[in-house]
Amino acid sequence: DVSKEEAHAELNKLVEKLWRDINEELLRPLEAPMPALKTILNKVRVMDLLYKDEDTYMDSKTIMKELLTYILVHPVPS
Repeated sequence: DVSKEEAHAELNKLVEKLWRDINEELLRPLEAPMPALKTILNKVRVMDLLYKDEDTYMDSKTIMKELLTYILVHPVPS
């Protein structure tokens, strides 16, 4: 059996490796259009925010509630 902490540590190692892969790929010239790459990168960033240390998407007692309040109630003027 694997503990929750061990599983979390292994998942974090995988996430760190994938971030390195993404960063290396974006340093090279690619044939994909930049808007598409930015969309993919932003989705990855959101997933990292939602699940990095805990499941902030499903648990309302996490920082996600505060972050959404900042974004939706007190947005940064453009």
